[in-house]
Amino acid sequence: MGYAEIKRNYYKARPTINNFQLTSTKLTKLNTNIKFLLKCRKTKIIPKFIKDSTRSHKLFTDDKDIHFDINKLLDKHTHYYHMKILSLLIKHKHHIQKRLIKKREDKRTILQKQLDPNDFTSFMESEQNITKKLTKTTKMRQIRKLERLQMERSKVLTDNKKTADWFVNKTDTEFPPAIKSLLAKGPKFALPIEKKKFPLLKYIADGEEILKTIIDKEKQEEARTQFSLLIKDHKTSNKESAFDRAILDTVGQTRRFLKENDDILILTSDKENRYFKFENNLYTQLKGMPMGSPASPVIADIVMETLLDNTLEKLRRPPRLLTKYVDDLFAIIQEDDIKTTLTMLNSFTNNINLQWN
Repeated sequence: MGYAEIKRNYYKARPTINNFQLTSTKLTKLNTNIKFLLKCRKTKIIPKFIKDSTRSHKLFTDDKDIHFDINKLLDKHTHYYHMKILSLLIKHKHHIQKRLIKKREDKRTILQKQLDPNDFTSFMESEQNITKKLTKTTKMRQIRKLERLQMERSKVLTDNKKTADWFVNKTDTEFPPAIKSLLAKGPKFALPIEKKKFPLLKYIADGEEILKTIIDKEKQEEARTQFSLLIKDHKTSNKESAFDRAILDTVGQTRRFLKENDDILILTSDKENRYFKFENNLYTQLKGMPMGSPASPVIADIVMETLLDNTLEKLRRPPRLLTKYVDDLFAIIQEDDIKTTLTMLNSFTNNINLQWN
């Protein structure tokens, strides 16, 4: 007997059938909703309906625009409570889930008694197919919703136009905007530390070792009290901002992207940091390594080593003492050898002009 015929022929069982279908639909939607909320909690994303239900700017209704610092402060401190609300909501939905599962099983038992065995099997197979389709539809909807929330959170990265030109893609692979913004920050950008990964025990042990070095006992106890307050503040407060959460989320996204595209190399480049100020005048550096580049001191050291190796042996009277620090030289030589020594050192290349101080 077909699905429609079962509902038509079993008149007395129709209320139970309708109740079973309604409970099954609610349970299917609830299951996907719980999975969505669990993913939100894992990635520390707050669903919009929680933000909207807890948003309150009544204190600032007299102003047309709320100050940026107020919004920033509210975001920093309300995120902790939003996460608590999210966890309570998940717990509440788990209770509803258990209740619906029991209700559905009760209705299933009643139907098994009311329907013919073959008709019951046919009915349950039809219900399973409907549940699968509904699960697929609601799952895709929740995935799109989560992606939208992630994109909204990533806007704090992509809206920063200061570093837009600091990332150059020389490949045929398209980089997501958030990943481009993160990579543009460069290797010196300090990533925020997740609270759970903070080495608190090591921090306490190192702090205690430092405190022991304070000889004055009164000052030592004062410093220990301040240190204890810092630890307490770390354990009780939640200082992770929306920007930090976006950064940490994008770091994971970037690692997955580079793992999937393992033929891509991320290289640092010169950002043309060739400007410097001296005596209120702005100069452009035309030759040499850019000032501030991590490679500049290393290359300067190599060049000076090569210079000394190729010039000192040519001097008639080598210096009695010669030491160097990056591109500076300290030498003890006879006064009448100063000009000769400078001429010999500067003859190594036209781009070097050492001066005597």
